[in-house]
Amino acid sequence: MSDTHIKLSFSERSPGYQLIASLFVVMVLGTVIMVLTVIPGLFIFDFDSTIFVSGNYEALKKDDINFLRYLLISQDICIFIIPGIYLFRKMNKVISIRNVFNTRPLLREAGLVILLLFCLSPLIGLTSQLNSAMHFPDWLSGMENWMTEKENDADNVFNFLAASKTFSAMIFNLLLIAVLPAIGEEIIFRGVFQNIFQRLLRNDHLGILVTATLFSAIHLQFFGFIPRLILGLALGYLYYYSGNLWMPVIAHFVNNALAVPYFLGGEKFGAQPETFQWSQIILLPISIYFGAKIFLYFRNKSKEASLLKTDFLKPGID
Repeated sequence: MSDTHIKLSFSERSPGYQLIASLFVVMVLGTVIMVLTVIPGLFIFDFDSTIFVSGNYEALKKDDINFLRYLLISQDICIFIIPGIYLFRKMNKVISIRNVFNTRPLLREAGLVILLLFCLSPLIGLTSQLNSAMHFPDWLSGMENWMTEKENDADNVFNFLAASKTFSAMIFNLLLIAVLPAIGEEIIFRGVFQNIFQRLLRNDHLGILVTATLFSAIHLQFFGFIPRLILGLALGYLYYYSGNLWMPVIAHFVNNALAVPYFLGGEKFGAQPETFQWSQIILLPISIYFGAKIFLYFRNKSKEASLLKTDFLKPGID
């Protein structure tokens, strides 16, 4: 009996074991890799950490900004991409990194994913306004003030990092804000954790909801929690119905990339370019209808192609 357990591969382990092991890899191993990556950056860039203690972001020098960019790129690669690819390969018996995205998206499907993001825009805009207007009870006012302060600090940092009027800066912002997060977060959340939670909870829809909640919570932005939860649900169902990791990656990239042009004008990161107009609420039924039709397309195609799905791209369904 013991020999049998010893020979079990990671993909054959229980979802509970996979969850604990995956959290360890992301939180411990990912952090160690990141620390080892960041240490050289401290010697390369003349970074002044006292600026963040004082909150005087106007005093950021070129080296400070370059180090923060280096730090954010290191975070995406070390915390999400490297552990994500490692766990995805172990869980799905993928031989090479190339096979993580083995199934290429069709042009039609990629177009539908982009259209879906625009269909979700009114709903995300509405929930964003409602979420930002939420307030904690009086006895939690201290926590609310702390969260507001931290979110404002994060916005200010990103504003200095990303705001620029050059084309080369916009390309770099696409890498920093859209490309790396889309790849890393989708591999780790949809490719790994959604698969685990679906089997652990023995309910696909509940697994998608838990993963989307974790995805939203990990960003540590309370006043954007609900719209990010809705986005996480959309990304989860795209992967669930398509069985293709490219679908949520494309959707995630488009969602983040839409914010990049605003940096060219120096707008604050995370701020809505326009205030949601209540008169636009009439668009909600129309956008929800077409969004549902797109999900229905992927669901029907999933049923038709269920026998052709490869093992490493199939969502974990018992």
